[in-house]
Amino acid sequence: MEKKSRKLYEKAMSLYEQGKIDNALDICELALSEELNNSSILNFKGMLLYQKGRLNEAITVWKLNKELNNDTIASNYIKDAQSDFERLDLYERSEEALKKLNIELALELLSRCALSDFNSIKVNTGLAICYQKKGDYSKAYDYIEKALKIDCNDKEAIRIQKELIDFGGYKLKKKSSKKIILSTILFITIIIICSFITLFMRNNYENLFNNKSSNNLITSNDKEKNLNKENSDSRKQDKKDEMDNKKAETDEEMRSDEDNNNDNENTGTVFDAEKIKGLISNKNIDALVDEVRGINKENIRSENIYLYRQAVNLINSEGVVNYYNMGLEYYNQKDYENAEIEFDKAYDFCENNDYKEHILFYRASNLSMLMKNELAIKQYEEYYKEYPTGAYTEGALYELAMLTNSVDKEKSKAYANELINKFPGSIYINDYIVNILNS
Repeated sequence: MEKKSRKLYEKAMSLYEQGKIDNALDICELALSEELNNSSILNFKGMLLYQKGRLNEAITVWKLNKELNNDTIASNYIKDAQSDFERLDLYERSEEALKKLNIELALELLSRCALSDFNSIKVNTGLAICYQKKGDYSKAYDYIEKALKIDCNDKEAIRIQKELIDFGGYKLKKKSSKKIILSTILFITIIIICSFITLFMRNNYENLFNNKSSNNLITSNDKEKNLNKENSDSRKQDKKDEMDNKKAETDEEMRSDEDNNNDNENTGTVFDAEKIKGLISNKNIDALVDEVRGINKENIRSENIYLYRQAVNLINSEGVVNYYNMGLEYYNQKDYENAEIEFDKAYDFCENNDYKEHILFYRASNLSMLMKNELAIKQYEEYYKEYPTGAYTEGALYELAMLTNSVDKEKSKAYANELINKFPGSIYINDYIVNILNS
């Protein structure tokens, strides 16, 4: 290998290790223009094309190396690559499965593709999409990192990485780290405070002991007079307290009756403040959902608004994610009826929750599976309105184009056009979309 070719080969290798596969290919082309029969560069260029999924081009380069140099490594590459034609077919089938949101089939096909390095950028990206749609953001992020390690400039992989950071498990992992740090700081702070409290109590005890010694100088007569006065005052205060308590109880009963009457006005659900307090205290989320769901917020008295917000916030913080995960589990099992129950509960309390985007999309998809097309369209439209560039926007536009095609041709065409214009390279642009536009 000539000195200049060697430097170019090393530069191409360095760029590849940095995840700049296209730049590495450019350097290979430059090196081959200087020395066409360089076997190392030819094999390396073929491998880069192989990882990008350009199988026929990779085999052509290896065949050239075999003919020019009788290279045994190139011969082995050609032989091994024959099985990758089957993997190419599997990958194309996985794309179709993804378009139809058949996630389990897509996962199975892509997992078989991943047994070799062929087309590894697209395969890892496809696996990331599958796990993203299943709600397993940690796995999704692992696969997208694999794709970006090979090609750090891949637009699809970068887009999905951003979505995962914004909405998925990677964000939660960072939060967990913060929680550990905060917990440590809190622990140290508590130790310091406890030390100060101990010292303070010790000093107070010593002062108290000294004061007691001085108080022993008070005469017994003085003590008796003081004691008699205290007992008299105490009896008077007891009578006053008793009367005040009776009045307070009466007032409370009247207010309680009034609250219930007002809270129940124009609603079928009574705002039972005491019951809700108990459910919040016990963190009985399911019962709390049943209690709060039918309450009209507008009719709740001002005194109970804070309690109502407490209940809703508890459901939002600790219940919504559980309901979403349960719904997703039922959805993946094709138990769409039970999935609907869980998604509905998550949807009712998901405002300002990080999982809201996922809940809206999967609720819509589940409604579509139940053939509740009208409701599904409304839910997809809500999703698209709130997340015009979200994680599932392409899928939402595709479903809207398909679902509205039988009821509103013009609306269907409009959604199909938006899909093509906003996402020209989308996997969802298929014959169905083309037919809608041409109809």
